[in-house]
Amino acid sequence: AGARSGSRVEVLDPRTGFPTRSSATFNGSTPQVVGLLAAGAWINGLTPTGGPARLDLNTLNATATVGRFPLAAQVFDGVVVVSGRGTARCVDPLTGRTLAKLPNLVAAEGSTAYVQRDRDGIHEIHRETLDPRCRAAP
Repeated sequence: AGARSGSRVEVLDPRTGFPTRSSATFNGSTPQVVGLLAAGAWINGLTPTGGPARLDLNTLNATATVGRFPLAAQVFDGVVVVSGRGTARCVDPLTGRTLAKLPNLVAAEGSTAYVQRDRDGIHEIHRETLDPRCRAAP
């Protein structure tokens, strides 16, 4: 779909490829699924502002949106990270509520965070402990 016609999420029959269910139309443009977590799909570009939203895979309804500006979500090993406009934060995978502010996170695995730092104009990746609030149960 596109900016004029909107976008929607469809559940496809794996044998035929035909849609079996379809969500309502969203006004966002160029949606991109960035991760599946807790029976939901985090999708960038699903909101009218270009921000990320969580779509419940059982109901195909948006259950959480994050930000009033174009932001991007990423899902790393059970952690949803939203970044943009010079900030990064991990959010609750069900509600989108901020759990902790983060540095420029490029990956996470278990309790380890991989953070990009700039030193003298050179990008470096450092391993750090992931803020434990990012793993808080919903």
